[in-house]
Amino acid sequence: MTRSGRLRAADFIDAALLLAGESGYANLTLKQIGQHLGVDTTAVYRHFANKDELLAAMLDRSMDEAILPATPGHEIEWLERVAWKVREIFMRHPPLVMALVARETGNPNSFTLDNRVIAAFAALGLQGDDLVAHFQAYDNFVLGASLVDGISAPRHWELRALYFRGMDHPAMVSAGSSDERVRDLSEDAFRRGLHAVIDAAARTAAGTSNAPTSG
Repeated sequence: MTRSGRLRAADFIDAALLLAGESGYANLTLKQIGQHLGVDTTAVYRHFANKDELLAAMLDRSMDEAILPATPGHEIEWLERVAWKVREIFMRHPPLVMALVARETGNPNSFTLDNRVIAAFAALGLQGDDLVAHFQAYDNFVLGASLVDGISAPRHWELRALYFRGMDHPAMVSAGSSDERVRDLSEDAFRRGLHAVIDAAARTAAGTSNAPTSG
């Protein structure tokens, strides 16, 4: 049996994640993956029709980390932890955000995570169109914010600092004084936005402004 016959799809995913981490997604090719594993490029095509299909599989593997155990009665805290974990994943692998957005069919882990998020919102008391709307607001915010912050990795903070310093308002210029300040402010912005999204869902579920809020 040749080595290519022993390799599983998971082996190619592992190699792709490793190589992408070392040299970037832009430089990742199916040929490079084959060479890394010591097989002909055609071996990759036995499992993945093209790079987009491989990216979808890499996304699904990475989303393993975001499927966190939930504790009944602590849905708000769970939704926050999941959002931060998803952000962490996509900040490490920005192109996977685009793979998620562009997917025609869902990946198993993405479906699992989405269903758990929906269940958490339902446990808060959301139903019908309210449930759908608040799920979409959460999903759109987490993915959108992660894409904006991570799309230019590994130079995202440097480029954001340059952009801020080119603005007219002194507060923005000050915010761009260092890469570290931009990073800290971006994380604070994510925290504030996430709280707003979850708080809005909790208020809708309770039908009052006195619903439990995120910390």
